[in-house]
Amino acid sequence: MSVKIVHEISEITDRVNSQSVYVSDPVGDKNSNSAMRIADVIPVTNSETDIVTQFLYQAGVNILEEIGAYTKDIDYPYTITDSTDPEFPNSIIFEVELNKNSKEGVALPMLQQAIADTLIYYILTEWVKVKNYNAAYLVFQTKYDQALKQVKSSLMYGNKAKKPYKIM
Repeated sequence: MSVKIVHEISEITDRVNSQSVYVSDPVGDKNSNSAMRIADVIPVTNSETDIVTQFLYQAGVNILEEIGAYTKDIDYPYTITDSTDPEFPNSIIFEVELNKNSKEGVALPMLQQAIADTLIYYILTEWVKVKNYNAAYLVFQTKYDQALKQVKSSLMYGNKAKKPYKIM
């Protein structure tokens, strides 16, 4: 069965913005070393959404590479729409084939959350790399890797084992 996972681009960018503010909580007073006051460097502002959108596109491609086996019979498994789309304006859409044994009611929310986390953490990883903030880069890279693995594992949720094992 084919299912669509849809995220509005504004939803993803809002979550990226809020996450970047948490990273940038200032430490120390204003007269302190500028390295201690990362608030001046890290937050994603509204004027910088173009670069965030570019990172979003690449994150989508990375997810598509991870779920490729689940998109073989789908012509357009990864789509980004603009404001003219009548059904899902300004959205990022993934379409996948769930196995017939998957528990759709559990797999879909897990998949939706995993895709959102992957998009957000990829954008934040690239953002802090651009801003040259290595401590945050390592944290977000780890979270991104975990979220990307979660995308694939959520697609397999509820599948029966291919080979039955006997317990001795």
